[in-house]
Amino acid sequence: RIMADKWLAPGKPALTLEAADEMASAALAECRSKGFKDVSVFVLDASGRTLVSKTMVGVPNLIPAIAEAKAGAAIGTHSSSRALKDKYVPDRYAVTVARTS
Repeated sequence: RIMADKWLAPGKPALTLEAADEMASAALAECRSKGFKDVSVFVLDASGRTLVSKTMVGVPNLIPAIAEAKAGAAIGTHSSSRALKDKYVPDRYAVTVARTS
């Protein structure tokens, strides 16, 4: 109950700014802890409006726009970005194997 009060705004369930900020910060901390390249993080509400965006210093200029579009596509299709990749990007390994056999 305490988390619901902190993360959801009153009335129709909606993500709070504090929750969105905490989620974005957690994503950046995870990237740092795993030694990933710099990333851009966008947290959108259910309507696709950006609540929080955070971009690490070493990110190329185009990456934030791509990250925002990726988040918007996930909201718009009600699926994860991984599900979108699996649906629209062919499995490159399978293609490579097919060509070499």
